[in-house]
Amino acid sequence: MEKKNAAVEGLQVTLDLGYTENLLRDEWKAQIVEQTKPLTKQSKHLANKEIEDVLALVKNKENNEKELEEYESILDSGEYEDGQDASTVQSYIEDLQNKIKKTRKTIENKRAKLSVDSRLNLSRLIGNEFLKMRMNALALKQRIRDRLRQRKFEIEGLQRAYRNTVNQAKLQKHTDQQIRKKEPGIQSLARSYNKLCTELVKLIETKKAPRGALAPLPIELEGLFKLDVDDNIWQDIGLTDDNDDNNQTSVPLWLGNEDVRSGIKWLLQLDRCMEEQRRLEAEKISMFQWMREEWVIAETALQWSEQSPELVYQLNMRKKYLLRLCLNWKPVIRQIPGVLEGSWGPSLEELAEARKFETTENVIERETQEEGSEDDATVSDEEEYIEESEMMDNMETEGLNMEIVDSDEEMVL
Repeated sequence: MEKKNAAVEGLQVTLDLGYTENLLRDEWKAQIVEQTKPLTKQSKHLANKEIEDVLALVKNKENNEKELEEYESILDSGEYEDGQDASTVQSYIEDLQNKIKKTRKTIENKRAKLSVDSRLNLSRLIGNEFLKMRMNALALKQRIRDRLRQRKFEIEGLQRAYRNTVNQAKLQKHTDQQIRKKEPGIQSLARSYNKLCTELVKLIETKKAPRGALAPLPIELEGLFKLDVDDNIWQDIGLTDDNDDNNQTSVPLWLGNEDVRSGIKWLLQLDRCMEEQRRLEAEKISMFQWMREEWVIAETALQWSEQSPELVYQLNMRKKYLLRLCLNWKPVIRQIPGVLEGSWGPSLEELAEARKFETTENVIERETQEEGSEDDATVSDEEEYIEESEMMDNMETEGLNMEIVDSDEEMVL
């Protein structure tokens, strides 16, 4: 309950700032998608594949446009085929218009990713060295960003996980060292990216790049791991668009906004608390039903076993066990939310008698233990007295023997 109350209070702080629960859940879904999607690998065929995808989309868009013209002409002329009417044709037209709109948007995004002018003939760009190198640079930069994000979340999780005890401090130090070992690999990726940027600049200067191509910005190694909002690592200038004025990569809220990140953490903690509460409520009902069924079975069996004293004794022992179990369960289960309808099985009088018996039995057991400890102390005192008496007898016997030996020596002299 403490964790649940803390989560409710923390989440309310975020909601008071103007953020909604739907926004937090959307950002959490976006975070999952971003952190679990496979990274693009460098390949000499990467640019060609993107160009071929764009060409296929262009061909698909042209076919849809031709089909759209045919349906529009049918609607204008009113000459419908068998099984068609105006509403059916209109639905086809709307469906094709949506497809064309989505395809056109996808083509624009892929052209922007290739950083080429829409007026250029894409088929002539297949095998272009600049595009191949630029696509590899974009894939490399995305990998660097992902590695930096992973490092950021690992360090933050480490800082939240441990207290300042000696053993945990040692474990934290060891884990921190393991995280730091990844830094040279990230720096190596950044240097490889900067090398590609230099080669792209040379291709632009020698006019081997498509018209209007821009050189991407290199990554500054100093302060690379700070991951600030305005760092160049977030800017894909020269990598995703020919101008990049309206297509700059913005830092997502789940990564760059501390209020949203805190709200997501509290929201997830509240979700886990609610899940645990539902499981506890189900367990509470199961325990209640089990106790009631077991008690009914024991009562019914007693009614059918009156002629068997041995079985009656065993069933009464079973009832005593169930009563003790019920007395132990009820105070604990009472803390779990939810109302139970009906009784647990035993009557209030039986529970009161069992509670009285348990209290009396505990008192007798404690008194027996105390008497046993007193008896042990008495026995130990008696044993100590006997040992001392035996030691004194031995000393007296030894002294008497020495006197006899001395007297014998005097007589001999």
